[in-house]
Amino acid sequence: MWLTTDGFVELVRDWWYSYQFLATPSFIFAGKLKALKQDLKKWNLEVFGHIDNQKSALLEELQVLEGQELQRDILEKGLLRKGMVMSNLERVLMAEETSWRQKSRALWLKEGDRCTKYFH
Repeated sequence: MWLTTDGFVELVRDWWYSYQFLATPSFIFAGKLKALKQDLKKWNLEVFGHIDNQKSALLEELQVLEGQELQRDILEKGLLRKGMVMSNLERVLMAEETSWRQKSRALWLKEGDRCTKYFH
């Protein structure tokens, strides 16, 4: 999900080179990883936020706009807004799907295939 975001790789590179530690190479590496983890957490919350909240807000707004459209109270500006909301909703849904796919893969890697005991 992060790698599909424009400028993400450059952002990580800039962060990595901005960290300054004076110690052994292994301590420098560990310190940079720790600092990068904190920056990534903060960035993730700023850029993606809480996907469920975004999805709910967009669905509510879309429902209001569609209600206006059915009552013929919607103007051209409202139609443009509806298109933007639908585009943002599609982006959020793709991010949610990617997140779930990554979480399920991580869970499988963590727990492994429990059926291997049968073969040993």
